[in-house]
Amino acid sequence: MKRHLLLTFLNWTVFTMVVEGQSDPFFGQYVFNSTIINPAQAGVFEENQAGFLHRNQWVGFEGAPITTSVFANFKIARLLGGAVGIYQDKVGPITETKIQMDVSYTLRIDNGWALSAGIRVKGTNTSTNFDDLRNIEYGDPNLNGNLISGFAGNLGFGALLYSKEAFIGVAIPQAMTRTMDIGLPIYSVLPKSMFAYGGITFPLADGWELMSSCMLRKGVGNPAQLDLHAIFKYQNKYDFGPMIRLSNSIGLLTGYRISEKWYLGYQFEFPINAIQQGSLHTHELALRFYWESKFRPFIRSPRYFM
Repeated sequence: MKRHLLLTFLNWTVFTMVVEGQSDPFFGQYVFNSTIINPAQAGVFEENQAGFLHRNQWVGFEGAPITTSVFANFKIARLLGGAVGIYQDKVGPITETKIQMDVSYTLRIDNGWALSAGIRVKGTNTSTNFDDLRNIEYGDPNLNGNLISGFAGNLGFGALLYSKEAFIGVAIPQAMTRTMDIGLPIYSVLPKSMFAYGGITFPLADGWELMSSCMLRKGVGNPAQLDLHAIFKYQNKYDFGPMIRLSNSIGLLTGYRISEKWYLGYQFEFPINAIQQGSLHTHELALRFYWESKFRPFIRSPRYFM
């Protein structure tokens, strides 16, 4: 089964004329680094933050996606927010490295709501390491050496409407479709992805809250995906709850605020589609650090995005 899946993967990514691939880093815990999907999230929190995210998808399946990021999200001024991030996606022999910078501007609508708009500048480098492949025909000239695309620029846009308890966001993290010629008869088409998401926090009894959120992701030429989260929060310190990616996977997210400065999160996913024949689980780890901002936010202590 693993051999069949690997050959299918190679057919898609190496031996076809056109490849339509994932164009943006993907994490189930987008609640830990919301600027992954929307540059308008830069600087909207009460505290500045920096963090690390690592996703090991389909453990046990050779060549499965591994995604890692480091990021920072902070206020530049009272009306301006900034974010920076470095992301690396590795799928089989293909590695994508992305560096992005976000700037957002926030406008108060009334005492309870604010609107943020953001813009992103991004650079992406793609490399293919044929040494990672098990070459059936030794000495195949089409599979000798490595291929490197060089950095290519792109732009992204987004908007966020939010209050202390609720939020609605839309974003196109990569606005321009990029076709990459990396030599040989191999071309990679990185399509535009569009995100729409929202959520609301409900107060419960005795220090408990329920944060319910959803995210719809649609790439040009790719099927839509819908993520649903229901996270129970206790005394703003413990978080846990189920997640589901429709027709794809189910899982559980947990988090613990270790101290005022540190937060640790973990998500486990189990596939419910055909990939479960080759792998039974996905793991995702997040670590976040907070520090105080000298600029007062429009909305203090927003209860969303953990």
